[in-house]
Amino acid sequence: MLPAGVDGSGRKLGVGDPIYAGDTLRTGPESYLHVRMVDQALVVLRPDTRLNVSVYQFDPKKPSASKIKLELVSGNSRTVSGRGGEAAKQGYRFNTPIAAVGLRGTDYTVVAGEEFARVSVARGAVVVTPFGNGCTAGGFGPCNSAMSQELSAEQRHAYLE
Repeated sequence: MLPAGVDGSGRKLGVGDPIYAGDTLRTGPESYLHVRMVDQALVVLRPDTRLNVSVYQFDPKKPSASKIKLELVSGNSRTVSGRGGEAAKQGYRFNTPIAAVGLRGTDYTVVAGEEFARVSVARGAVVVTPFGNGCTAGGFGPCNSAMSQELSAEQRHAYLE
């Protein structure tokens, strides 16, 4: 569901319906949402999830200039990076309420709530950094601080929380 206006009402999405930067995607208690982004990224929202599409700028002629920021407010999301994220890792950010996830090229899952974030990787790698000490929600790309941790698919059955 997407917000339709200031009153908080929304609209149900159908196959092929567009979404835009600034939209908030929400799923109900028994619903899933699969979104194919313009750069061929895949975002899957599981039940009771809320995700803000803060920034999604992709130019197929110049993927390296992409700027992408997704914010998982709560719930469970699987994301497979597309051409924009792959070509512009410094321009890509996936935020949770308490941490930033930066790409190394990947297929990853994030579960988040107000006070926790859990990240696992199926393919590629990510860098996870709690906010503070040089890492802010407003940035793009992976944060680089003493608290940054890299997680890769080679670390089978591992996750960061």
